[in-house]
Amino acid sequence: MKSNWIPGTPGKKLIEIEDSPFGKLERQSRAQLNEGRAQPAAERRLELAGFVETFSWGNIRRMLPLQLPAIGEASNWTGRACRSYYQWLEAADEDLSGLDEFDLLLRLFDFSPWRSYFAQRFQSQYGPPPFDPLSLGLGMFLAHYQSWDWERLVQELHSVTRGGEYCRRLGFEQSDLPCVHFSVGLWPNGSGLADEHSG
Repeated sequence: MKSNWIPGTPGKKLIEIEDSPFGKLERQSRAQLNEGRAQPAAERRLELAGFVETFSWGNIRRMLPLQLPAIGEASNWTGRACRSYYQWLEAADEDLSGLDEFDLLLRLFDFSPWRSYFAQRFQSQYGPPPFDPLSLGLGMFLAHYQSWDWERLVQELHSVTRGGEYCRRLGFEQSDLPCVHFSVGLWPNGSGLADEHSG
């Protein structure tokens, strides 16, 4: 079992990005929006001055990772040792066009500011070091996006074909993953996870 020290971080209420190019895009008036209601949104965006240049991969890549605002009141994350450790990983020179929305979000955004929120959801006081609550939370987001239950998620993380990349992006070690057990309240259909044990 590998143990990773995740440093403490102060809670953040709001992240402001200075000189963001997104704020400089032209905004259409209500009348213009009404006139173009029948036009597909993708076509309307292409008509905005500077849209294509602003959202070109070359411009987006130099701003990575994109920062996420905090959700409400964020408590401090107290540093501790965990069995997994989510960290934003720079996107390699890969074809992003074949990625689904969730995989793309993992490459564009750093979810680290949300660790303290998930720490309130997943708490472990006994047994071996717990998993990084952000790894668990993002795992739940992945399962929700794919319409998987937790058991199917664990199977996918063990998968030879794509489990390794999922684990790398979520911060898990493929040799040390959460096991499955059933507990009402942890999962919408009653299937939960035990962060004290590995499967």
